[in-house]
Order: sequence, then C-alpha cells, then structure tokens
Amino acid sequence: MPPSPIDPARLAALPADVRALFRAQEAMIEAERRRADDECSARLHVESELAASKESVERLELLVKEYERARFGKRSEKLTITHNF
Repeated sequence: MPPSPIDPARLAALPADVRALFRAQEAMIEAERRRADDECSARLHVESELAASKESVERLELLVKEYERARFGKRSEKLTITHNF
C-alpha cells in the first residue's frame, strides 16, 4: 500500500472515530485500485486470447484456400464445353 498522504502526527491528534474513518477510506481506495488492476489484467488477457484466436482463424482460412486451390484449382480453371445434341 502506498504511504498515506496524511501526516501521521496530525492524524494521531484527531479523535478515534475520525481516524477510523480515514483508515476505512484508505482501505476502500486501495480495494478500488486492486479491483481496477484486476480488471485491467483480465481485459489484457481476453484481448490477447482474442488476438490469438483471430490469428488461428486467419491461418485456417488460408489453409482452406490452399486446400481448395490444390483440390479444384486445375479443373476449375479449365472450361469444359459439352454438347448435348
């Protein structure tokens, strides 16, 4: 936890209930910082998984195109004309 911006000597001079209020507020701020850090980490993780998934999809699409070209390329390029008289 980062050091308190409040002078400890001045804080000690306050009544106990006010000191407790400051400590509770500091705890809430720290909890919010941790939550924001966790959310940021989770977002980065999801974004990296999404990028990896997109790369996989692009690679699979390329492989499918290569497969189709290898399987149908020569025959589909030729135009065969059949006459049914």
